[in-house]
Amino acid sequence: MDFLTLDSLPEALRIQATRRELMVDQWLFRPHNLARSLFIVESGRLQLTRSTLGSKLSVVQAIGPGEVFGEEALFAERYSGGAIAKMPSLVLVYPKEAVISALHNYADLSEDLVMLLARKIQPLAGSLELRQVKVAHQRLLRYLHRLATAVDTKIYYENSNEKNSNETIIQLDRPLKEVAAEIGFTAETLSRALVKLEQEGRITRSDGNIILRDLSAA
Repeated sequence: MDFLTLDSLPEALRIQATRRELMVDQWLFRPHNLARSLFIVESGRLQLTRSTLGSKLSVVQAIGPGEVFGEEALFAERYSGGAIAKMPSLVLVYPKEAVISALHNYADLSEDLVMLLARKIQPLAGSLELRQVKVAHQRLLRYLHRLATAVDTKIYYENSNEKNSNETIIQLDRPLKEVAAEIGFTAETLSRALVKLEQEGRITRSDGNIILRDLSAA
């Protein structure tokens, strides 16, 4: 049994699960809302956010199909962050009481949740590490390198064998302003970093794609 497949779940949990459709820029929950549910993305993409100084929102992570979030509902009264859809999305909603009861009664379901959370933590740790790079264009270059070498990335790449085997075409599946938010930039900072990398010959841009040159040296 697993949280991604409703039919595999215990009946007591399955009958309480619902689906929530979200439009672009619609909040599923905001920081400090009552924590009442655990969520799984079925389709679409959401951003997880946190409040920073001055009540500004910082993007913590982008999540897509098969990813769990809102897990703090299992041990806290309120969500510390928020979740907002960045494209039309469908989310599975599991009431916290039903989840807690099922976890107590079914060990394999507990194992499944641990695996989902472990898969979520790895890219989050990478994102935090990335933000330690202070020079904007270097941070962006490392981000592009990470996309190009990731095995399971939501922004994917193709090797370009037609022109140069040392080129990697990165096809972004989201607007640049979302990319900027995910790596802690403003849109203006990202734009300047892209220009800097182009001037250095590290990237070129074509048809909305970013061509990363000499991957081995990135």
